[in-house]
Amino acid sequence: GGDLVPLEDASIPDLLGLADLADLAEDHTPVWDVFLAYSRADRERVTALQAALQARGCTVFRDETGVKPGQDWPFAIRNAQRSALCTVVALSRATPAAHFLRDEIQRALSYRRKYGHHVIPVGLHGVPDAEQMPSGLMVLQAIDLPAVGGVAAAADLLAQRVRELRS
Repeated sequence: GGDLVPLEDASIPDLLGLADLADLAEDHTPVWDVFLAYSRADRERVTALQAALQARGCTVFRDETGVKPGQDWPFAIRNAQRSALCTVVALSRATPAAHFLRDEIQRALSYRRKYGHHVIPVGLHGVPDAEQMPSGLMVLQAIDLPAVGGVAAAADLLAQRVRELRS
């Protein structure tokens, strides 16, 4: 069968059975300021948020711009999230149906417990009520994008928080 990888082609994480290389190091220096977790349905607004954060000096990982050609998609996503200072979770009506976003939220919360990773929910159309909020995010202070004045104002708040986390 074609399922076996020759030993010389196997990576260290593969040999150790680790989900990603970042789990090898307890002490890590963030590569990214922000990992953006979002539903594809919210691509347009999240792309605007990414551009606004970058204009404010933040390094931002978003799947469509961060995964390089030929990279293993799941590995690149996990590694980028683990090596980010924080995960910004974009929430909308599309969130409940977004399978990969649910995985990224759960991973962010796991990294929060294990490593002190910061998780910042952003309600793209307002902050979801308790029944709509993904499990584990309700205890975290969220940014209500419309209430703060839109993408630019939310990016100001996020960039300020990133500066605080860096120091």
